[in-house]
Amino acid sequence: MLKKFSSFFRHLPSELTIEPQTLQLSDLHLRLTQAQVQDAEKMYFAQRLVYQGYSPWSQSAFERELQRDDSLYVNVWSRSQLVGFIGAHFNGHEAHITNLAVIPTVQERGIGSYLLQLIIDRARDYQIHHLSLEVRIDNEPAQRLYRKFGFQPNFVRHNYYDDIKVDGLDMVLKLL
Repeated sequence: MLKKFSSFFRHLPSELTIEPQTLQLSDLHLRLTQAQVQDAEKMYFAQRLVYQGYSPWSQSAFERELQRDDSLYVNVWSRSQLVGFIGAHFNGHEAHITNLAVIPTVQERGIGSYLLQLIIDRARDYQIHHLSLEVRIDNEPAQRLYRKFGFQPNFVRHNYYDDIKVDGLDMVLKLL
């Protein structure tokens, strides 16, 4: 019984990390790094580009997220420009993708798919059972991407994006 109980409270690695790497996607030479607190401002502005001037998160929200022990954020750089990022929280047997953003000038080139697969692979490495996320109910391109990776609609969170009065669709990928 103790063995079963202790596996429920198993711990993730003491530090969620990713090694810097380079990759070539389409015609883009990219560099991946683990996001740091000093990247929060660039992440905030990248998100504003994605949402046409609006950002669901403030710069200080990014700063807080990047200091959490249970989160992993990965940035994608083209030269010195931040072109995309993904973030997730890992907790026990569950993980939640908090953010996935790719700036409009480089969308549809595989960056979002690469980042999503990276987090899915990391979740499998950590023996995560369920990976979840929320997406705007009106964001069909993002929903198609998530469905392509096996995420299924779970339920609708009414007015999840309260400041703009848009529902959120909770989606889940069962890994184990």
